[in-house]
Amino acid sequence: MNLISNVRKYLRLVESSLLVSALFAIILLTVMQIAMRNLKSFVIYLNAEYEAINIAFQIPVFSWTEALNQHLVLVIAFLGAMVAGRKGEHIAFDVFQHYMPSKFKYHIALVGALLSGGICFYLAYLCGMITYENIVEGGSLIVFASVPQWVFEVFIPLGFVIMGYRLIKVGFYSLINRHQLDQN
Repeated sequence: MNLISNVRKYLRLVESSLLVSALFAIILLTVMQIAMRNLKSFVIYLNAEYEAINIAFQIPVFSWTEALNQHLVLVIAFLGAMVAGRKGEHIAFDVFQHYMPSKFKYHIALVGALLSGGICFYLAYLCGMITYENIVEGGSLIVFASVPQWVFEVFIPLGFVIMGYRLIKVGFYSLINRHQLDQN
């Protein structure tokens, strides 16, 4: 049991580290892109004023950062949803639970969790098929620096699988431990 808890801690650390790293990369790339654009505009302005300065085209403008940021937003969305599901802070439609008698409340929660988990697994299957086709074709789009698009697409089915697992686990946990939850 100790090995399983250590593996879970390690996976949580990896998940959170990837989320923070992707968010930091987006912030860094965006600031870098803004700075380079402003610097290029400033140099072009100086170039127009003083003809002796001719370094306007030596300042790089990173055109690939926009595409990379878009893909990193996708990665952050799924990693954030996975972390929210892990902490039980995900979006839940629990309208029926508020109006049901307490003895049915946990059964409704289990049904909702099973339906949500099933939908996540189905979406993971569909997204996995699309990602698999992109990997097999080998001709998928290149996002930047010879990194194919499927590298970022892998996070979609992976995220759905982990979210589905966690939703079903939380549903069964609420049913099994309902007596403990009622006392709190």
